[in-house]
Amino acid sequence: MKNKILICLVLFGLVVGGQVLAFDVENTGLGKTAETAGYNLTKSDPIVIAGNVIQIFLGLLGLILMIILVYAGFMYMLAGDRSDQVTKAKAWITNSIIGIVIVAGAYAISTYVIEALISSV
Repeated sequence: MKNKILICLVLFGLVVGGQVLAFDVENTGLGKTAETAGYNLTKSDPIVIAGNVIQIFLGLLGLILMIILVYAGFMYMLAGDRSDQVTKAKAWITNSIIGIVIVAGAYAISTYVIEALISSV
């Protein structure tokens, strides 16, 4: 059993590690959008500060929801034959997935709005 878990973890690490290395290191985000639009915004402009605060907040919120999802998964796996624990874990999993979808949507919308504001300045 331990060997199967170890093999699964190693394979998961290889798959996820390969995808992480595939990302481009190009400078993207609010600064790159403003630069492309021809604006010279500094880091102290209110729009840039608001955009950064929103992105940091939503990123932390997404991280918290992912931790809750993992915790709920452990609750589900360790519930055994206790139906009340299984029901509680399923509710936590459902709610955390809904929360992640909402946060991802809010992140996409806020990024779009902030970039539109920067390009209109």
